[in-house]
Amino acid sequence: MQRTPAIGVFDLGASGGRLSVCWADGERRLRIAEAHRFTHAIQTTWHQPVGGGAPLRRLHWDWDAIMRGLMDGLRRIAARPDLELQSLGVDTWGCDGAWITAEGDLLGPVGAGRDERWQQAQAEIAAELNAEKSFRAAGTILRPFSPVNQIYWFTRHQPDVVKAAATYMPVCSLVNYLLGGWRVLDGTWASTSLLKQAGAPGYNAALFQRLALPLEKLPELVPPGTRLGPCYAAIAQEVGLPRFEVIVPCAHDTASAFAAAPVRADRRGIVVSTGTWFLPGLIVPQPVRTDAARRAELGNIEGYDGIILLGSNMGSWLAQELRRGWGREDGSEPSWDALGDLAAAAGDSPTVLNIDAPVFFDTPDMAGTIRAFCRRTGQAEPEGRGALVRAVYEGMVLRTAETCRKLQDVAGFAADEIVLIGGAARNQMVCQGLADASGVLVRTGSADATTEGNALVQAVALGWVPSLAEGRSRLAADRPAEEYQPGEKAPWQSKMEKLLALPGG
Repeated sequence: MQRTPAIGVFDLGASGGRLSVCWADGERRLRIAEAHRFTHAIQTTWHQPVGGGAPLRRLHWDWDAIMRGLMDGLRRIAARPDLELQSLGVDTWGCDGAWITAEGDLLGPVGAGRDERWQQAQAEIAAELNAEKSFRAAGTILRPFSPVNQIYWFTRHQPDVVKAAATYMPVCSLVNYLLGGWRVLDGTWASTSLLKQAGAPGYNAALFQRLALPLEKLPELVPPGTRLGPCYAAIAQEVGLPRFEVIVPCAHDTASAFAAAPVRADRRGIVVSTGTWFLPGLIVPQPVRTDAARRAELGNIEGYDGIILLGSNMGSWLAQELRRGWGREDGSEPSWDALGDLAAAAGDSPTVLNIDAPVFFDTPDMAGTIRAFCRRTGQAEPEGRGALVRAVYEGMVLRTAETCRKLQDVAGFAADEIVLIGGAARNQMVCQGLADASGVLVRTGSADATTEGNALVQAVALGWVPSLAEGRSRLAADRPAEEYQPGEKAPWQSKMEKLLALPGG
């Protein structure tokens, strides 16, 4: 049986990873199928300070589990008799990394973005930088999870690690290195922090000089679509595949998702990429570095072929943590469909959550933290699991609608539609709620937009399709979009007023 060439996608998220395959059928339509899915979780360890005192909590990723998941997925692809893997591209969330030696040894675990060390570094960097000047130069905002915080923290507080290291490797770069020895990074990932100015060549050298950070220890920058070469022969042999090519897609998962977003040329649309974070954004011809953008906490990141003016809100994180906690109680996690049914049965929530409040950023007990937030803000505590999920979903809607409003104000236009992609495209409650709260038509794209965007960039690099637009048309041939017309806005306006009056609202 002759095998059909296939593109492989490794989409690594904060709660799990997935390997998928893409191929062209007999009618030249692009098909995508999941080959393997696995879960992983943040690990907690405790460390004794050199000078004594209370143990320090450290958060890091279970890198062994992640690499096992990747290798198992490649074996699943190898077991398909109809496909032959031609290439693989890796996309990940837009923060976190690790230091490696010249020989490639990890100098410690891969730190997780919610570790309190990076928040400490953020405060120290903020004390050294002028926020307005920094934004005008880089066009992006320093956030607790920004990769520059990790580089800064180690440079200041564990300089021996930096001295022993050859390279700081972001998570996407680390996977590519383990596949074939490349120390490279694409601009879509680098521009998520202050590491790179969106739209400008090279790293943000002025920032590294100002903070005395080791610019020479960052990986080489390459554009999305770069063909790195074949993987190690030993890797291919271990998983039972011929040597496949490794291609750099848009390594930042949000940029990959935007690459697949079905934006229409005849409409002014905002794209919302949904997952652990909800990231509303729009394509702009050049970076927007105005004070209005900074005050609105909007940043500029690179996409495949343009600049994305992007907002950032907590997304499914609270629901993920509720789900994880109930899984510990029950022995297995409830499905997302089950959570949706619980939320629908609970009815309209009298509770308004500011899901971006710092208390929700890192907590071992999300349900308890939500109830404590309600007590502290003088609101009734949600009763039962359904009420908790409903309050979280409505909080996601409110924050996303507010960020969409800010984008329109800064860009100076009224949106015709909001294109919602990623996991929440399947969540009818969130989709309809966003249409009602924003007063704008919501149209869904693919729930698997990140996977699709990754595959499309590889398809262009391999010459399968001439452009992303052509690739999107071949993917979308038999997948109609759902549309949600705006309904009654008044109840959401009342909730929005309550949200904005909350601490940190």
